[in-house]
Amino acid sequence: MAFGLAMVVLWQDTHSRLNRLFGGFLLMLCANALFNTLLRFAPQFELDLGNLLRIASAFFVAAISALLLFNLEFVHDNDRRIRALQALVVVMAVGGGGYLLFGDWFSAPVITDSGHVSYHTSLLSKLLIGLTIVLLVLSAWLLWRSKKDGARDFFWPAALTPLGFSAFFVPFLEDVPMLTIVMIVVALLDTRVVLRLQLFDPLARLNKQLAATNATLNHTLQELAATNAALAEANQYQSAFMARMSHELRTPLNAIIGFSDLMQQELYGPLNEQQHTRLKSVLRSSQNLLGMIDDLLDLSKIKAGELHLNTTALAPNTALDEAVNMMEPLAANKNLVIKRGYGLLPAVKADPHRFQQIITNLLGNAIKYTKTGSITIGAEVDGNAIRFSVEDTGVGIPEDQLNAIFDEFRQIENPALADQPVQGVGLGLAIVKQLVEMHGGSIHVESRPGVGSTFTFTLPLADAPVSPQPEAPIIPESDADLRRAGAQT
Repeated sequence: MAFGLAMVVLWQDTHSRLNRLFGGFLLMLCANALFNTLLRFAPQFELDLGNLLRIASAFFVAAISALLLFNLEFVHDNDRRIRALQALVVVMAVGGGGYLLFGDWFSAPVITDSGHVSYHTSLLSKLLIGLTIVLLVLSAWLLWRSKKDGARDFFWPAALTPLGFSAFFVPFLEDVPMLTIVMIVVALLDTRVVLRLQLFDPLARLNKQLAATNATLNHTLQELAATNAALAEANQYQSAFMARMSHELRTPLNAIIGFSDLMQQELYGPLNEQQHTRLKSVLRSSQNLLGMIDDLLDLSKIKAGELHLNTTALAPNTALDEAVNMMEPLAANKNLVIKRGYGLLPAVKADPHRFQQIITNLLGNAIKYTKTGSITIGAEVDGNAIRFSVEDTGVGIPEDQLNAIFDEFRQIENPALADQPVQGVGLGLAIVKQLVEMHGGSIHVESRPGVGSTFTFTLPLADAPVSPQPEAPIIPESDADLRRAGAQT
């Protein structure tokens, strides 16, 4: 038991001087108990009773010395007197241990009927025992006076230890193993205090701190929950406001676009060249503004969960051709060519209107950021999906902005665009990402500044064969979707 307690104490903190002293006390006590046990069986194994007694006594002296050093170490506070007492204990341990091992301090050792070893001690031995008792009492008194936490708890074992030596001075106690009993009790009491001070009390303080931290975290979580609820409510109000605002703005803008278009057709009278130019600028600016408002409306619907897809088995070739035909006038205005890099494709499961919105947004984005060269739209089957791509030869995207390119209200910052202001509010790619993910697909971008960018997204294949779709006419540049494409980022 003493060995196990020593291992626990040393495991708690091997570098602590107090723990090493107390662990040494327990280990020496363990060795003393082992040789005391051998003493009882000395006749059976023909062992020298005197030598066993000397070794057991030497270990006991070492144990008592370690206990005294431990008590004094606990109470000392750089006190020279305590250090002097510790030095005295060390001298006594060395001298007393040598005397017990090699001196003539006992005589007539016998094993009594009760199994206890009885012997007569010399006067010098009794003086050493008396001095040890004095030191034990002094250490107990110092522990009682100490204000350190746990000192009063160590006082009781220190005060109890001298009782173990009573068998050396009281004749009728000679056959009673008082010293063994007392030392076992002292070891248990001291170990309890050491573990409480170095293990249980710190754990209790840690648990108290953790409980306080947990309470703080719970309070913070409650505040965050309340804040999140307030933000969710504010977001709902914001989405509702944006939807109402978009609707209210679309009506006068449509009127402006309509009347501007009629005036350009000279339905209200002839116009000169300058008037035609000014009306064309008004019409284009109104169309761009309407596209931005449409994007805000789409985003507010997505955030509010009010945008629903009407998916069907869609023939992608027809939708791709329509998108290319729609965007070619914008590309031609910048002397760009849109290349078709796709063959006959199987049906995909998609919302026709939203699929075309994805393609036109990506094409409009590519046209906007490409000064010279071409734009290639491709598609190929990839497992249970079709992988679509829009590749351009534009300015490219800096590497440090690739992770944020799909964020809302985000436009790339590229020195190559310093002389070419880009229109839009930075919603086109954010809406594209939301729509692709709503279809169960994914989108990513690869780009090199000065070389170009490639946006790739996937859509799942349709479970059923595609139904025949009527051919849609080529949509002129003044259509609302073309206006939207002109405002994408």
